[in-house]
Amino acid sequence: MSWHSSTEYYTKINTAVVERLGGHRSAQVLLDSNDLSTIRDLQVAEDWAGADASLAATGHHLQDGGA
Repeated sequence: MSWHSSTEYYTKINTAVVERLGGHRSAQVLLDSNDLSTIRDLQVAEDWAGADASLAATGHHLQDGGA
C-alpha cells in the first residue's frame, strides 16, 4: 500500500506495454495514492471503520475517474 509498491507496479506495467506494443508506448494509468501513515494510525487505534472508510473513499475516487 505504500508508494514503494506503486513505483514497482508502474515500472512493471509500462515495461510489459513496451515489450508487447513496442516503440514509445506506455500504459494509461489512473492512480490514487494514500498517505500510508494515516492508514497505519487508524490500524494502531483499531479504528477499522475509519480505515474502511478511508480506503473505500479511494476506491470511489478511482471509480469516479473511470476505473
